[in-house]
Amino acid sequence: MNFGGNLFAWGNCPGAAHSGWVTGIQHPGKPRGHSICRVLLKNSSISTSAGYDHFFQEGDHVWHHILDPRLGLPVQTDLASATVITPSAMEADILSTSCFLLGSKKAGELLAGLPETGGIFVLRDGHVETAGSLQPQLLKTE
Repeated sequence: MNFGGNLFAWGNCPGAAHSGWVTGIQHPGKPRGHSICRVLLKNSSISTSAGYDHFFQEGDHVWHHILDPRLGLPVQTDLASATVITPSAMEADILSTSCFLLGSKKAGELLAGLPETGGIFVLRDGHVETAGSLQPQLLKTE
């Protein structure tokens, strides 16, 4: 099932050579459908939060939809996107937004303390980092 930035993968992809399902993590600097990396999922939920999909531009400033609750303005962190994998779709959605708000360092600390939870962070400089107690199995993009 696909809910926009959220996905739930159950069982195995029919006819695939691997166990589970493969999904791409959107490349923040490219048009929809271009992955920066791919991840193998089985019986888990994945959710991505980012500012590249819902935004408007005013002059040179980009205003995205994830707001810093302290300021009421779009949050500014080192992350271009935060993806979380966990068994619960609701938790994945909540945690991906929380991680985006926290930035990579604090988000990694948060996920490290949660069982069966992993993160894939795309930093603004284009680097990809993994975090959490569940280290996601990243696959190369083609």
